[in-house]
Amino acid sequence: GSVRCVQETESCLSIFSNSNKYFPEENDFVIGILKKRGGMIYDLDIKAPTVAKLGHLEFEGATKRSKPKLEVGQAIYARVSKVSRFGGIELSCISAYHKKAWTTEEAFFGPFKGGCILECSQLLSRSLLDEDNYVVKRLGSEINFELAAGMNGRVWIKANNIKD
Repeated sequence: GSVRCVQETESCLSIFSNSNKYFPEENDFVIGILKKRGGMIYDLDIKAPTVAKLGHLEFEGATKRSKPKLEVGQAIYARVSKVSRFGGIELSCISAYHKKAWTTEEAFFGPFKGGCILECSQLLSRSLLDEDNYVVKRLGSEINFELAAGMNGRVWIKANNIKD
């Protein structure tokens, strides 16, 4: 696809395209859809060329006896923890800053409860992560809602009632 946006920081130059494929980088926040459950690994579709792997114990406070029971089709907010040069993608739902256990339903990463998933451009979903985003601030002044944006072109939104 054609180049849509170039973003430069002191240590990194990022080029975003209008392609539907997402090319993950370590520490990206993503919204994945569970495609397969098996052994100790979940396979998630994050719109990348290959599926991403999420270990059953990669949730804050998870143990072999106490771990989330996820269903195929469920949406999960996660962080890209590792990208190998051979195409392997590993995810984690453990945050370095938010230490709420997955059982509290207050963890920063993890499965979503309710709401809906929207597909959009990666450029739009990344812009929603900006704390100064005008649209998010304006909506927040009018209605109560929760929003999580993945850098992979997926957004989760949940309002308090259907009218919102």
